[in-house]
Amino acid sequence: MSQGEKLSAKQVVPMTAGELTALRAAAKRADMTPGLFSRTILMHGLANVDDLADAIAEEKAASAARISEGATAAIRQRWDREEP
Repeated sequence: MSQGEKLSAKQVVPMTAGELTALRAAAKRADMTPGLFSRTILMHGLANVDDLADAIAEEKAASAARISEGATAAIRQRWDREEP
């Protein structure tokens, strides 16, 4: 990115309350806002994406599990109307 380029695009990242607390604490230790700290981490990650293969695979698996659990709960709520 050139130095004068405007940061006009946004990306929302879902996270747990605990992850958000940890992010804010780390940003505070770095004496940065959480947004700027997140951007720093993102830019570093993009520059080193090939080294993140294991972390990427873990997040894909965790995301699939969360989606599956949510879908299962929604199906139960809609069709069974009771919890197992």
